[in-house]
Amino acid sequence: MKSVDAFLNKLVKYNKQGQILCILLILFSIFVIFSQYQKTGNLVVLGMDFTGGSEAEVLLDKKIMVDQDVILNIEKQISLISESQEAQVRFSSSASGNSISIITKNPIKAGKIISILKENSIEITSENIQQNYISSGLSADFLKQAQKALLIALLAMAIVIFLTFRVFAPSLGIILAAICDITFTIAMMNLIGLKLTVASLTGLLMLIGYSVDTDVLLSIRLLKRRYEGSVDSQVISSMKTGIMMTITTIASLLVLYSFAGRTKIGEIAIVIIMGLVADIPFTWFQNVGILKRHLKNKKDN
Repeated sequence: MKSVDAFLNKLVKYNKQGQILCILLILFSIFVIFSQYQKTGNLVVLGMDFTGGSEAEVLLDKKIMVDQDVILNIEKQISLISESQEAQVRFSSSASGNSISIITKNPIKAGKIISILKENSIEITSENIQQNYISSGLSADFLKQAQKALLIALLAMAIVIFLTFRVFAPSLGIILAAICDITFTIAMMNLIGLKLTVASLTGLLMLIGYSVDTDVLLSIRLLKRRYEGSVDSQVISSMKTGIMMTITTIASLLVLYSFAGRTKIGEIAIVIIMGLVADIPFTWFQNVGILKRHLKNKKDN
């Protein structure tokens, strides 16, 4: 317990250096997102849900493992029979089972997929294949709705925070932390190649709530209980609770991801995990700095 207190004391002591780290993280995130925008015209790589296209998921037995060379060969063969001459094929493995995902602009008949997989020594039947298709017009509508949903969620969160605290600086600190968490997560999605789908968008929306709770805890401790001890002691007390909340949530999501793999649920889990990792410095360095300055200015006045 003493070692934990000593570690938390160091975090509080080096808060200014931590704020520099937060600035570097957000600048790095903006650079990654801007680079993505220059390449594609979008802030994040869009998945089939928002671009349109066809996805065939081939369910495999857990014992069947597929090498990357085989996946590349399947991708090449699928590309040759696709109308757009393009295809994306990926293999995913999880505790619940393995699968091959085949994404093309237009649907590929199940018989052709079965034939190509058999040529690569993967025996399946039509019952192993699940196919989905989304038109470009419908996907464009999905994208507009997704943008509105994210903006409305941020706006609703901001209104609730301002009504709760009724003080500009602390409210701004909470909102800024949430925006930084989302910005960092989008940058990481670009880096690891995770596309924006309905699932990953759900993760981003859930992240708003997950990222705000520790900031609210911190703000309440420092603003409502500021006479119960020094500012640093209240920060450390908040850290003990807040960081433990974050770590336990990350741990449970890692277990979920290990079972779900690169499924829709897995996408939600990995998005929230990346956001919660970012939330640690943005809450306990950036927001603590904002609140400390606010309390100091209030005391001086």
